[in-house]
Amino acid sequence: MILAPVHSIFLCKPEINQRRAQASAVLQSLWKPLWRHRHISLQTKQRVYNSSVISVLLYGSETWAMNNTLAARLDGFDSRALRRITGTRWHERVRNTELREQTGQPPASSLAAMRRVRWYGHVLRLPPEHPTRALLDFNPKKAGWRRPRGAPRTRWMDVVTRDLQSINITLHQAQQAATNRGWWRTINIHVYCITPTSADENDTEADKPQDCQDILDNDETTPSGVYMVYPRDNLGGFLVFCDMDTDGGGWTLFQRRQDGTVDFFRGWADYKTGFPSNLNGEFWLGNDNLYRLAVQKVYQLRVDMEDVEEKHVYAAYSTFVISPESQNYKLHIGTYSGTSGNSLTGHDGKPFSTKDRDNDEDSVNCAQSYKGAWWYVDCHSSNLNGLYHLGPHESNADGVNWNRWKGYNYSLKRTEMKIRPAP
Repeated sequence: MILAPVHSIFLCKPEINQRRAQASAVLQSLWKPLWRHRHISLQTKQRVYNSSVISVLLYGSETWAMNNTLAARLDGFDSRALRRITGTRWHERVRNTELREQTGQPPASSLAAMRRVRWYGHVLRLPPEHPTRALLDFNPKKAGWRRPRGAPRTRWMDVVTRDLQSINITLHQAQQAATNRGWWRTINIHVYCITPTSADENDTEADKPQDCQDILDNDETTPSGVYMVYPRDNLGGFLVFCDMDTDGGGWTLFQRRQDGTVDFFRGWADYKTGFPSNLNGEFWLGNDNLYRLAVQKVYQLRVDMEDVEEKHVYAAYSTFVISPESQNYKLHIGTYSGTSGNSLTGHDGKPFSTKDRDNDEDSVNCAQSYKGAWWYVDCHSSNLNGLYHLGPHESNADGVNWNRWKGYNYSLKRTEMKIRPAP
């Protein structure tokens, strides 16, 4: 049994990221049936929030050796969720402390601290020969253990000691008091009420919208257009085009073709940063920006297409992720649904290629041969960044092609690629 908590301690950063993503999915799934309804009391919403979202967010948090940065990540998610539940919009400039006073909701990091202290008392009450008690006396130097690269320097016992010191209790006092369950519950009440960290009080970046869905959630009447979003990596915000009309709205666009006015046959650097600056016309948002967006939550992908006869079809994929530049922006997508035919699943798991960066599996450079930039295989079943031929063309597969709908010799009139948090 000790292997599970020790594993969680030294890998708590990816575990916290995973719990945030799962809690975000639960939060999103309750938007339509619960959060947006004003006739449901705030008290009821908070009860559901604590039982459904917080329980997912903090599952296993008893074993997390969190530093202030990880605690701020938890509290940032918690603060954004509370704003969504209460209908507080980011431009109203309501501080997190004011929001918590209004709702009486303690920070998620305080709830995690309460769980740690509770579990610490449970371990103290175990028989001395129980293997889990070895965690309390674990000394890395004596055990000849070296910290893995990337693992937190802070041990779990260091975090528990800090939790107890915040309420003026020493480890020796805690060890003596743990046998008294009633008194130990009193300690937990004090830990529950730990004052929020300065990171939570000043986490203004976390209050801002991370994507177009956040903007729509703050105001359901928001029209489609260009808005600022602020990914949770705190590297600064950037402009995106938000589609607030298609299938309920909340879509963040990262590609649009519509009139052939923008040259898409470009190199790696352009696709990395994005082009051009006008997001009301044709554009590619930039692979770096797309990665920063897609890593925040579990997203779905939608591709809207139109031919010259103005017939509209779409392809939807249940999940969408791309890897960072160090892995050549490799594409990962989920299951297909839609009306266009599936011309993207064959590119799943493939790196991005451009005319000056050949990452495909073919003996020739697919991007150079088919005049585009894409997640080529050997070479493609879709090529939405190809040449804008507009309708039928004699050249082979070098247009804005979606093979399962119009084949390799038909260039689409309009395409939009967009992401939104998965339900």
